Amino acid sequence: MAEDYKTRKFLEQHPELIPQVESITPQIVDKVTRGANVVNGWHSSMPGAPTASEEEKEALVADVERFVSRYVIFPQQHMALVLALWAIGTHSFDSFDAFPYLTVTSPTKQCGKTRLAEVLELLCAEPLRAANLSEAVLFRLVEKMSPTLIIDEAEPLGNKKSERAQAIVSLLNAGHRKGSESYRCYGPGHEPKAFRVYCPKMIIAIKNVPETVRDRSLAVQMQRKKANDAVGRFIFKQVRGPAADLKERIAGIVSACRQDIEDVYDSYEPEFLSDREAENWTPIFCLCSVLVQRRLAELKETAIAFAKGKAAFDADDSLGMRLLSDIQTILGNSQSNTLFGEKLAAISSSALVAKLRDVEEAPWGGYDLSPRRLAQLLKPFDVHPGQVWEGSRNVRGYAVGGFIPLFSRYLGSKC
Repeated sequence: MAEDYKTRKFLEQHPELIPQVESITPQIVDKVTRGANVVNGWHSSMPGAPTASEEEKEALVADVERFVSRYVIFPQQHMALVLALWAIGTHSFDSFDAFPYLTVTSPTKQCGKTRLAEVLELLCAEPLRAANLSEAVLFRLVEKMSPTLIIDEAEPLGNKKSERAQAIVSLLNAGHRKGSESYRCYGPGHEPKAFRVYCPKMIIAIKNVPETVRDRSLAVQMQRKKANDAVGRFIFKQVRGPAADLKERIAGIVSACRQDIEDVYDSYEPEFLSDREAENWTPIFCLCSVLVQRRLAELKETAIAFAKGKAAFDADDSLGMRLLSDIQTILGNSQSNTLFGEKLAAISSSALVAKLRDVEEAPWGGYDLSPRRLAQLLKPFDVHPGQVWEGSRNVRGYAVGGFIPLFSRYLGSKC
């Protein structure tokens, strides 16, 4: 291979590849320079590079799913598969023109967001978890480390009056796409310098994140676990070792499969999603196609459900919790409450609004509460109105049984 400048610089950065110098082509230099993994002295494009069997690939995805599910309760079916593929994808994010953010929100605290971040942090490539980042720190960190950036306590980003928050949001908006750069004056001479801002990012907040960030994300809405939901104890010193072994397997198999992943990416188009959602989900589908192809159908079902679930969660946290508490008071014990002489199985939206306005010392009397506004306030808790029977009348309202899990999760009730 010609001893050109680019190759010499490449070997300086990757001395572990010197023993394989005869196998290194200019194309391999380009791929690794763009971010392709090198594991145990090999790149997947090199002749003789390690390969992964179908059994090894499927076992990897299953093991990552089990690891994540052991410590976190998910409110949506197949969510563990999505998160497993996203974590694996952080090891090959530079193979894609865009890699989706992961936004993790909940209606209130204690819903497992931080635990999920702690679990994924152990598996992602170059994880860096931080809170209260400044704009200057953000673009310098990404330029220097190309990390999987985990931004916790991201609620301030929603403050549209804060210049600092909006500057960070603008960087996040740009950093979703490969090749995006932020220009800043740098050094004693204040010369303009380009900083890369593309890397995987996980953003965690109560209630919601800025709409533009959410638009570039796989949006995960967490719920508080019920009293009888069982999860494993997450003790870091006990979890760290198995997680490190699993992460090493991820890096090795991703390196072995990188060329296959890139080949699938060149031609894959999820036509069942809108343009933005297709861009977000394409890397996940490519990873699934290469690693565990038989599960593409369930991933498609999940992607469609995720896309439909993207909406603004505008209910105030304390107001939402007060609403649940007052509804519990109104409904009482669903086994004994009656309406028109029969057990109360459902209640109309208008009747529930009227009863809420009658609750003493509650905000609803002077609050502009309507059936539509009630539905908006309940939406973050994943409860929605529908056609129900209230006595002998068919009305739009709520099944009492739909509230029982919420009382258990958020109010500690064992109804």
